[in-house]
Amino acid sequence: MKNLKQTLKTILVLTLIITVFSCNKDNDNPIPPAEPTVYVVGTEEIGLNGTVKLWKNGVATNLTDGTTQVGVNSVFVKDDDVYVVGTEYIGGISFNYVAKLWKNGVVTNLTDGTQAAGAVDMYIKDNDVYVVGYESNGTKKVAKLWKNGVATNLTDGVQDAFAKSIFVKDNDVYVAGYESNGTKYIAKLWKNGIATNLTDGVQDAFAESIFVKDNDVYVAGYESNGTINVARLWKNGTFTILTTETQDTRATAVFVKNNMVYVVGAEFNGTNRVAKLWGGTPTNLTDGTQNASAESIFVKDNDVYVAGYEYNGTNNVAKLWKNGVVTNLSDGTQYTTAKAIFVK
Repeated sequence: MKNLKQTLKTILVLTLIITVFSCNKDNDNPIPPAEPTVYVVGTEEIGLNGTVKLWKNGVATNLTDGTTQVGVNSVFVKDDDVYVVGTEYIGGISFNYVAKLWKNGVVTNLTDGTQAAGAVDMYIKDNDVYVVGYESNGTKKVAKLWKNGVATNLTDGVQDAFAKSIFVKDNDVYVAGYESNGTKYIAKLWKNGIATNLTDGVQDAFAESIFVKDNDVYVAGYESNGTINVARLWKNGTFTILTTETQDTRATAVFVKNNMVYVVGAEFNGTNRVAKLWGGTPTNLTDGTQNASAESIFVKDNDVYVAGYEYNGTNNVAKLWKNGVVTNLSDGTQYTTAKAIFVK
């Protein structure tokens, strides 16, 4: 019995020692959270042609072979699949741009090339892939929405129109863009295909980006005041001017996180365009000695990621800013731009 008690006592002591050691070990060396994966898309020009590029944590992959003219506008990551949309110029008889969707590097044509077209933005909800852009009807550009490759016209083709951004929430599909009234462009919002004008058409206005949070719809863009463009943010149709209207300013993207509204774009300083972040206190991402622009934003946890570009005196350099700290995605030997970002 004595030996049994001694054995039990020894086991209890060892258990306590192991428990204390394990707790101390966990406290001293906690397992760090996984670093997010940052996806950026853009283009690199090679002579008259270009290459669609996808950077994953700064490492570049070419989605096209550099033998055609290309444009890229959006990236979206769902589970382990990476989707990219843009345009590619085709030769032959038609000589048109074709709207394109790449999934994990494999391309699908959204249009047949008989008319000029472009894919501009995308959103994936559940198993549905939504893409917006435009296609010519032979005379005018028609704003388009593709759902799983099936196209719907958002405009009637009487005037030029462009769908620039999409957001899907619950069962509602929101699209931002603009349509001509014959003399000026009107900033527009479509909800489930029903259009609302954000501007009155007296001056040119452009809706470039949309984000939906709870029951609020945010649209970023810009409107001319008759002399210069002025960056604007519309919330539920009511606009706020982001600048003092002393210099030409354009808002290109909006993102909402933790009740903070972030907008990026560019502001002219009298000599060059400065890459700009509005969110709390307006912040210059570049010093204004060269032309630059912030094109896309994504907020993950407490970190703010911005993609864009800056001129180096010879070429544009694709850039990624994380909390204002810049990383070059290209080396500056070719004209390269970063157009969109997604963080997972």
